[in-house]
Amino acid sequence: MFHDALGDWADGETWFGAKKASNSDTLDHWLGLVQCQQRLGKLDEALKNVFEALGKDILPDRDSGCVNELQALGIAAAWRLGKWNHLRKLLELSHVKNPDTLLGSMLLAMSEKHYEEIDKLLVQIWDQLLSVVATASAMSQRMYNTIVQLSLLHDVEAVVKTLRTDMPADKCKVQLEQLLRVWDSRIRPVATSFDHCDLILALHCSMLRIIESTFVAQNEAESLWLVREQGRLVLQAAKALRKARRFHAAMLAALDAERLEQQFAFVEHAKACWALGERHEAIAVLESGIGSHDAASDSSSALGSSGPAADRAPASQDCGADVIVVQNFVLDTKSKAFRPVKARLLLARWVEIVGTKPSQDILAMYTGITEQKPQWEKACFHTARFCDRMTGPIKAYLELAIEYYSKALCCGTKFFHQSMQRMLSLWLGFGVAAQESSISKELATCFDAVNNRMLKLAKALPAYQFLAALPQLLSRIDHTNAKVRMVMDVILTRVFCAYPKQTIWHLMPVKSCSVKSRADHISKFLSKIKEADKLSDELEKLWKFPIRARACTMSLCNDFKALDGMTNLEMIIPLQSSMTVIMPASTETLASHNPFPRDLPTIASFCDQIEVMQSLQRPCKITIKGSDSRDYNMLCKAGDDLNIDSRMMLFFSVIKKLLSRDPDAQKRGLHIGTYAVTPLNEECGLIECVRDTVGLRDILLKLYKAKNIAVDPKSIKKDLERNIPSREETFILEILPKFPPIFHEWFAEKFPEPQQWLSSRQLFSRTTAVMSMVGHIVGLGDRHGGNILLDTQTGAIQHIDFNCIFEKGHHLRIPERVPFRLTQNMVDAFGLGGVEGTFRASCEVTLRVLQDNRDLLMSVLDMFKHDPLREWSSSRGRGVLCSVHTREEQEKANRVLQVVDWKLHGDVDNAKEPPPIKEQVDRLISEATSATNLSRMYIGWIPFL
Repeated sequence: MFHDALGDWADGETWFGAKKASNSDTLDHWLGLVQCQQRLGKLDEALKNVFEALGKDILPDRDSGCVNELQALGIAAAWRLGKWNHLRKLLELSHVKNPDTLLGSMLLAMSEKHYEEIDKLLVQIWDQLLSVVATASAMSQRMYNTIVQLSLLHDVEAVVKTLRTDMPADKCKVQLEQLLRVWDSRIRPVATSFDHCDLILALHCSMLRIIESTFVAQNEAESLWLVREQGRLVLQAAKALRKARRFHAAMLAALDAERLEQQFAFVEHAKACWALGERHEAIAVLESGIGSHDAASDSSSALGSSGPAADRAPASQDCGADVIVVQNFVLDTKSKAFRPVKARLLLARWVEIVGTKPSQDILAMYTGITEQKPQWEKACFHTARFCDRMTGPIKAYLELAIEYYSKALCCGTKFFHQSMQRMLSLWLGFGVAAQESSISKELATCFDAVNNRMLKLAKALPAYQFLAALPQLLSRIDHTNAKVRMVMDVILTRVFCAYPKQTIWHLMPVKSCSVKSRADHISKFLSKIKEADKLSDELEKLWKFPIRARACTMSLCNDFKALDGMTNLEMIIPLQSSMTVIMPASTETLASHNPFPRDLPTIASFCDQIEVMQSLQRPCKITIKGSDSRDYNMLCKAGDDLNIDSRMMLFFSVIKKLLSRDPDAQKRGLHIGTYAVTPLNEECGLIECVRDTVGLRDILLKLYKAKNIAVDPKSIKKDLERNIPSREETFILEILPKFPPIFHEWFAEKFPEPQQWLSSRQLFSRTTAVMSMVGHIVGLGDRHGGNILLDTQTGAIQHIDFNCIFEKGHHLRIPERVPFRLTQNMVDAFGLGGVEGTFRASCEVTLRVLQDNRDLLMSVLDMFKHDPLREWSSSRGRGVLCSVHTREEQEKANRVLQVVDWKLHGDVDNAKEPPPIKEQVDRLISEATSATNLSRMYIGWIPFL
């Protein structure tokens, strides 16, 4: 159903309802109407329409499938609503007996206490499901659905066993409490699969309703307890519905949970209103609910309560001018004590967005929450971000922003990237402003207070947190403010002492920079590991070595004897797994966390054979033997600025975290691939070879060759340059027909198992969407088939070579005209829907996540502003790290980052409202697939494939 595919069920209901009213309806229209109403949570209306449709003379034999589906939808609606008379009528009709309809029969029998009938039905369902288990593939969706249904049968049997036992109500309650705990533990693994989660919660709630009817006559207290448990399950369902973007149904479920005495159901009600765009209504619901809660609570249980002992454990002790202490602690944010403050924090965030109160009142709302729960990282972070966005005198907001960002870092790592990046940006920027001659005494005092806080933080925060931010700190290593440099020296010393093996790789490119003052700052650290200097020098000889024109290999022992002699080094191999800081999973190990796996492989020796790659720069692939007896391939590349690639990997890693924490992105499994890039100096470095990958260009050329289709770019270029007919017409009418899309064949060959085939194409579509949107934001060009790799195990894409960023492609001799690669073969691999469906939806989610985190992403890219690329200057040679920047470099840095900022605001000026995400994505897809644009691309880019 089209409306179901788009998730636009409200419009679907209107359309099908109009068909029904005009008497031009068919059974398909009735089925569509019922499906939309079921998706919207309007089960009463859906059930009514099922009976109306089944009573009409529009049921020819050829529509028996629609009839069965209508009956199944009616049966499901009836048992979910607890309308047993309606359920009985539907089951009396002729219907297909499958596990879904038999489940309705079982619940009806349970409500009527016909336990023998349930036993017979259980046997029927078991037989049907076990036959599926015997034939379905172990990893298929069908098998997973069957396992869920078997789990439901187990739950029904457990409830029937309890009801059959003639025991007092209090003992029955104990047994049911145990059963509910089991249900709660089993719902978590399927929480990400909405349809399964919804079915399980609905069944559990329906069975509790049946049990409640049994208890009403026996014990009123137990009956009320069951009502509240039903409310708890309905509230869980409301949350699941909202996360599945079924907001109308979520609102109805939240209202039902409020009726069933769920105290904080108003929060889900408000969230559903907000998601539907009813922002003022959402705020009103939240304010009313908080007010009612406060009025109903006495002084011991109101917001002044500090909660359980675990909540009062000291996360960090901020003792003003004395010291900051970071400790391991436990904070149960899911406890009842946190519900009121969570509601208040949500209210503060919404009021900030809508702007219904003055800034000072909003700030008071935030600070009130942090005073009550000072160990709550989320509250500290949002308070800091609000202060960060405030306008006015610098002292009025900057000091508070830095204070609360630092408190957030002391209380957890969930918002680490946002807090650390912004805190460092504000502090380092304030350090520059504090040196101006016109600075007031009051502002100078404010800076001293901020710098003192940063000094305390430098001594208190776990060193792994600063290690994760080391690239940003090193980009400002020669800060002009001596007080700032002093704090940075403390940070660098702590990080080096704690993690010397990782830090040394970060420092090596700084050591080799052309400005002596920058190298001097880190020379004292490098002098402690002599082998680092020697290794860097020997690898530099490797890329400077004059390689013969047709050479494919070199020998280490013949050509690089000194490097061959370097064995059993203390230095780790610079792999992504060895260099990436892993944050603690909880605050229980915040201070004592080890951010790296144990026994990281160090360099034992180098293999003799060096492979010379045949690309333009002719990089050398070396093999390092690790201390773990494994071989690791690294690419030693020269001629390109690897600091760009290194910074892009940092940028991508932040985006990866943002995607992993966004519900929509998480549901779709959106992510971005990264790998280790380690610059050694201004002109060369090491790149970790990505395993199990093959270039897109190599795949396509091989496929066309197998079909005897020659790919000759030179002849195609001549055809395009004829200009008669036009270049665009030649591209569409002559060039594209010569090369029909065949990329789908690679997936069929590589992934022959149906479930693997489907998963690989979906993963290809999603990873392509993510990189397309990220590439658009940073102006990534040169996306020819050699720079796009495919994972032969999963189908995911991996981009490499990021030297052409910040719209550099627009200034080539033949300017690039497309925002990302989306040629006919790329679209072919998406499936029958092409760019519609998975690809477009993933693009929209990714672009929204990027634009929602605009401030954070710009903070990460600030490295390019404070440490510009020398290629941006016409008066300097190649290189990256420098301390004395020319005016030309600074202006270029500001211009390129302004374009990125502009894109993160929806491609419009800050003063204007950005267009909807859907419109932005539609424009980008149109530009990327435009035959006019593709026909004018550089022929080596191979736009026709």
